[in-house]
Amino acid sequence: MKDIDLEFLEPFFQLHPAVLLYLALGVLTLAVAGGAHLWQHRHDRRDPESLASLMEDLYPERKKLWYRIRARLLAPVLTVIAMVLFWPAAWWMRCAELLNERRLAREREEAIFKVKPHHLLERMTTDEIEAREMVQDPLSAVPQLPFGHLNVVWSQVKSAMLPGDELWSFTATWPGEFGIPELRKGYVLWRRGKPVGHVLTMCKELELVLPELPPARQADVPGGRRTDLAVDEIEIPAFLRKQAD
Repeated sequence: MKDIDLEFLEPFFQLHPAVLLYLALGVLTLAVAGGAHLWQHRHDRRDPESLASLMEDLYPERKKLWYRIRARLLAPVLTVIAMVLFWPAAWWMRCAELLNERRLAREREEAIFKVKPHHLLERMTTDEIEAREMVQDPLSAVPQLPFGHLNVVWSQVKSAMLPGDELWSFTATWPGEFGIPELRKGYVLWRRGKPVGHVLTMCKELELVLPELPPARQADVPGGRRTDLAVDEIEIPAFLRKQAD
């Protein structure tokens, strides 16, 4: 059996050990990235063939031979070379992506209303809360139960109580949707310094309080009127004053 000639690998083994270690880490990074890509491709519910045919219909240049050579041969080869040679950049980009995902998750979590310690008003018992929130409707449109139609939510909060839990009334001003602040009131189940569940009894939008402009600038506000004019004095718009001048 003829021996395999490996002379072409001799320059590679003559490299500095640090360079060999760097390239080995690059190959390891390539293997990890390739495995993650294959795993994601396998668990992707979308049909890649249908997506490819759709893209070819939208962009006919994708059917050309040169485009297929670039997409299926040159791009993968250049990606492998770049991954092995510049693998620290790949890890840096991945870490930046994970940090961005964590930041977005934290922002989504903060957008969900939660009762905070400074929102608490008064510690109460279940009997005190039910006596306060008992509905008395002479028309019987609302069931005569604590919290009326929200009695199911209140029952879930009570069923979640454990020894040592506390019930508090709360009031909070919360930035609602579209930046309109809301006044929220209700009762919260408190456990070891954290909210477990709550029942809202009020959710009311508050009017935005805009800063007042100086009298000299109120004329520049669309639809605004200066307050330094007499009641019977007519204010001339700015564009008419320019034409008159």
